[in-house]
Amino acid sequence: MAKIKTRPGLLPDSKRIMIIILFFLPLSLLILPVQNFVNSELVIFPVKDIQGRLTPFTDRGFKGHSVIDNFSYSKGIIDFQYTLKKGASSPMVFTILTLGTYVKPLDVSDYESLVIKVRESTSKSIQIYLKTFVPGISLPGVENAVFLRHNGYVLALNPGAYEYTINLGQFTIGQWWLDKMNVSYSKLPKENYSKLISYDMQFNFGGSDDILDQHQRIIIERISFKRPFSLVSMLILGFLAFLYSGLGIVAGVRGFLISRQSIPRQKPIDVVLYREQDLSRIREFIKLHYSDPDISTRMLYKFLGIPSEKVYAFVLSEYGMSFKQLINKMRIEEAKRLLLESDLRITDIAMNVGFNEVTYFNLLFRKYVKMTPSDFRDKIQSK
Repeated sequence: MAKIKTRPGLLPDSKRIMIIILFFLPLSLLILPVQNFVNSELVIFPVKDIQGRLTPFTDRGFKGHSVIDNFSYSKGIIDFQYTLKKGASSPMVFTILTLGTYVKPLDVSDYESLVIKVRESTSKSIQIYLKTFVPGISLPGVENAVFLRHNGYVLALNPGAYEYTINLGQFTIGQWWLDKMNVSYSKLPKENYSKLISYDMQFNFGGSDDILDQHQRIIIERISFKRPFSLVSMLILGFLAFLYSGLGIVAGVRGFLISRQSIPRQKPIDVVLYREQDLSRIREFIKLHYSDPDISTRMLYKFLGIPSEKVYAFVLSEYGMSFKQLINKMRIEEAKRLLLESDLRITDIAMNVGFNEVTYFNLLFRKYVKMTPSDFRDKIQSK
């Protein structure tokens, strides 16, 4: 029988094909994690089709006198300059970025967080609303925007450049909207942000005497939604890294895996940063809302998503007093200022700083100042 001759140093064709398959077939698995990584961010600003979708407003419609000194969104930034003035119960300016319609809403149900990159800010806070269409409650048309579900979040701003990441689960519905729609929270469908209509920013939410008649400015570079890197993609990358690092072929994939594995070690640092961020948000919210008669730790939970027990602990460690004691002290200090600098009646001052009963106000004032409000005013004016 004749022997089959083969050239030395060459493998049979079937073995060579098998080796090629074993080496290159796993590379095709990279398509999923690469696609997941590329699509992990949805940018809503800056975008090319922004013209006509980003609109500024003032509180003129609420009998206010605030003015927009400058508004532009050229060169890839939103440059918003304004001055808050007396008139409205809560002086404000705001912008609305339209993202969809009730026929074709924007679906961000696959995304986990909202990211805002600020280049510069003298503003103290932003009230952010993600407005969604709710079948059976919302109505079509721009004029019916109030019927959209108002998912709100108060973001305390740091001076200068800063990037903020907000988990979508931290957005809550204000009681005012539930009352206006005459619907209970339990009757609403669970929010998944599949019918997003607009992204709103309301500057200096709540108003405050110390920010009136002052030129404010905020420059925003980027607004986007982000989704987490999927578990399936991470498993595929892990498998490929294990395979090719073992063979010594794809050192780059192995280095990427190592960099991904280093992320969990940063958690202790993140916890500290989150605590400081929570403290800053609590301070700012109390400063803006201490004169609200309904302020409570429950209100902070609704707007900030921080549990009541956490608020109690932060206030106690920061100020050495309970939440209620801190609110009362701030109200009395503001009352002293108004007694000194205005001719308002004592009853009006009591209501202005958040007391519903002048008798209780007089009692607390005497407890903190050791004299009645009228005696305090007379003593100061006599000097």
